[in-house]
Amino acid sequence: MSHDGLGQRTVLFSDGAKVYPSLCEKMQVKHFACSHRSGQFCHTVKFKRKTLKVHTGTIDGVWSLLKKALPKQIRTTDVTDKTKINQKIWRHARAWQWRWEHAKHDSLATLTAKTLRGM
Repeated sequence: MSHDGLGQRTVLFSDGAKVYPSLCEKMQVKHFACSHRSGQFCHTVKFKRKTLKVHTGTIDGVWSLLKKALPKQIRTTDVTDKTKINQKIWRHARAWQWRWEHAKHDSLATLTAKTLRGM
């Protein structure tokens, strides 16, 4: 199984889309799914002597917050090539991710300055 930097195993919870089983097998990631197609949005499984709630509510909530943080006037596709994603979206998403991950810090301005000085 895949592990993160702390030696923890990676587990993917998904909405049951067909792409995930083969992807998880290839990446050696444990996969649990809720079948949104059949109306299942949450269930529990036993894994490594633990009971896990399998759902996609967390990522759905995060996506909702991220979408609200993106300026409405930004195009989703590149102006010159409609098959490419507009790179401005990535910049806004990464800035939002930074604020999300460091929201509990006393001063985001001070933390940002320290990080930039260290680059």
